[in-house]
Amino acid sequence: MYGNNFDTEEKTDNSKQQMQILTVMGIVGIGYYLFFFLPSQRSETKKEITDAFSYHSLTTNDLDNSLWKKTKKWESYLDKLYLPNKINKFKENMIEAIETRKKEIDEGKARNLQEARENAINSIKKFAEKEIQAIPSFEKTIKKFCKRINNTSESGITSIIDEANEVIAEQKNKRQKLHWLRKSENWADKKLHILQQEFKQAWNQYCSIINPNDEPRKEPEICTFSASYTINFPPSLWDNLTEEEKQHEKAEELTLRDEVDSYTFNPKIDNWYDKAEIDPVRGDRDKSKIDNNATLYGAPRTGKSIIVEKLAFYADKYPLVVIQGSNLTPNLNDQRCKVDNFKKFIYTICDINNTLVDDFHFERNLESGEPQYIFFIDEANQVSENTLITKSSGLKFLKECTGSDNYKKNESHNLWIIATNHLSEIDEAVYQPGRLANQLNFSWTLGKFKEYASDAGIINEFPEHWLNSELNEEDEKWLSRFNIIHFEESFLGRKINGEILENGVDFWNKFINNEDNKKILNEEEETKIVDEETGETEETAKQKGIQLGEFLQFFWQKFDSGRLWDKEFNAKFKEPREPKINDTIIQASNHISNILDVRLKQIDKSSKKILNEMTIANNTFSENFNDAVSNITTLLGNIGENMK
Repeated sequence: MYGNNFDTEEKTDNSKQQMQILTVMGIVGIGYYLFFFLPSQRSETKKEITDAFSYHSLTTNDLDNSLWKKTKKWESYLDKLYLPNKINKFKENMIEAIETRKKEIDEGKARNLQEARENAINSIKKFAEKEIQAIPSFEKTIKKFCKRINNTSESGITSIIDEANEVIAEQKNKRQKLHWLRKSENWADKKLHILQQEFKQAWNQYCSIINPNDEPRKEPEICTFSASYTINFPPSLWDNLTEEEKQHEKAEELTLRDEVDSYTFNPKIDNWYDKAEIDPVRGDRDKSKIDNNATLYGAPRTGKSIIVEKLAFYADKYPLVVIQGSNLTPNLNDQRCKVDNFKKFIYTICDINNTLVDDFHFERNLESGEPQYIFFIDEANQVSENTLITKSSGLKFLKECTGSDNYKKNESHNLWIIATNHLSEIDEAVYQPGRLANQLNFSWTLGKFKEYASDAGIINEFPEHWLNSELNEEDEKWLSRFNIIHFEESFLGRKINGEILENGVDFWNKFINNEDNKKILNEEEETKIVDEETGETEETAKQKGIQLGEFLQFFWQKFDSGRLWDKEFNAKFKEPREPKINDTIIQASNHISNILDVRLKQIDKSSKKILNEMTIANNTFSENFNDAVSNITTLLGNIGENMK
C-alpha cells in the first residue's frame, strides 16, 4: 500500500516536471518565434519584395495598395502578420503583382516606344521628301537615321531627330540656294551672314511674289538672286569631270582657236600675263599694293576676253568663271526684294563657291575657305543699278569687297579680272592700288598699227607723210577700233596664220593699187581762206593729199556700211570728211578771226563817231543852257522893275 502511494506520487511529480518542461519549452519557442524567427522571416520577405521593386524599376506607387489593405506602407502591413503562411502568401502576392505591373508597363512602353519611333521616322521622311526627290541618293542618308532611331531608347529619339533635321535643313538650303543660312566658310559668307536678316526679308518677299496666296509648304524651288554665269574648265579639269558634271547647266569646256597663239600685246600686258600664268591667283601685294588683279580696257575686240581665256587655258589649274556685266544688274524681282548691286554680287560669289564645292566636288583652300578659280567680269561698264537705268554703276560695290588692310582675311584670294570698253564709266577707286590695280590698255596705238603693218610687209607701201604723222583725238578713235582679227581678215583679207580667206577682203591691195588713189595719195593740197570783207585770198601751209586719219575713217565707214564685202568695191578713196575736219577748223577759225577784226574796226569807228557827236551835243547844250539862264535872269529883272 505504502509502495503504491509512493509510486503514485512519483508519477505525479514526473508529470509536473514534464509539464513544467513543456511550458518552459513552449515559452522559449514562442519567444524564439516572436523575437527571432518571425522578425527574420519578415526581414527576408521585405528584402525579397524590395529587391523585386528595384529589379523591375518600380515603386509602391506603381501597385494597388489594396494588397496591403490600404495600410500606409506595405512594410507596416507585413509587420502585422504573425503566421508564416500568411507572410509567404503576402510575399507571393506582392512579387506577382510587381512582375505583372512590370509586364504591363513594359508592354505599354513598348507600344509607346514603337509609336514614338514611327512618328519620328515619318516626320524625318516628310521633311526630307523634296530633298530625296531632288537628289535620290540622299535617301541613303535618311535610311541611316531611321535605322538609328529603331535601335535607340525613347530618350534618345529626340537627339537623333534634331541631328537629322539639321542635315535635311542643310540639304534644303543647298537645294534652294539659301546661302545665308549655310555654314560660313570664307570672306563672302561672312558678309552674307552680316546681311542675313535682310536676305531673310528678301526671300520672304520673293516667296510672296511666287506664292501670292500663301499656300502651305509652297516655296520657290530655288533662290534666283544670283547673276547668271558660266564655269569654263580648261583641258585637264574638263577631262576629270564626270559625264553628269559635264552636263551641268553652268559647265563649259574651255577651248582656244589656233590663231590665238599669234596674238601679240604690248609689253605691259605681256609682263602681267607671264607673271599670272605661273599660278593665276591674286597673289601677294608688292610695295605699291599691287597684286595680280587687273582691269582690262580698250576698244571692242582688241583681245581683252581672249587673253583671260588664254591665261586660264594654258595655266590649266583653275576653272574660269565668266559673268557678263549686264547680268549683275538687279532685275525686277531683285528690285522688289530690295536686292541691290552689292547684295547681288556677294550672293553670286557665294553661289559660285558653293556650286563648285557641291556640284563639282572642288575642295576649299585651307587658308581662304574658297574653291580656287579665276573670276572674270566682261563688259563691266554694263553693270547698272537697276534695269530701268542704263547708266553704269561704276562697279562702286567692289570697293566694299577690296582694298582692306587685312586683305588675306577679309577678301578673296582668287584672281579677279574685269574688262570694259569704256574705262571712264568705271569708278576710279576700283582700279586703285589694293584693288584691281593692273590697268592694261588693249586699244591699238599708232605704233602697234605700224608694227603689224611692218610684220605684214606693207609698211614700205605707206606714203612717207603717214610714217611721220601724228593722229588727233578724232583719228585715234578710228585707229582704236582695230584688232588683230579686223587687221588680218578685213584689212589684209587673210587668216591670222597667213592663209588667204575665200571670202576675205583684201582692202589694202585694192586701195594701194587703185590708180585714182595713187594720184592723190601724195598730192599736195593748199588750204585757202577768202576774206569776206576784202575778198582777198590768203594762202596757208600745204599738206599731203590723203592723211592717215582720213584713210582710217574711210576704211571703217566702208566696214560699217558693208561696202567692204561688195565685189564691185574697188577701194577708190572718197573724202570721208566733207570738208576735211582740219581744214574746216582752220578755215572757220581764220574766217571768224577776220570777221571779228572787221567788226571791231567798225565798232571802233562807230564808237569814236558817237563820242564826237556826244561831245558836240554836250558843248551845244552847254552854250544854249547858259544863254537861256541869262535870258531868264534878264526877264526876271524887268518884271521886278515893272512891279515897282
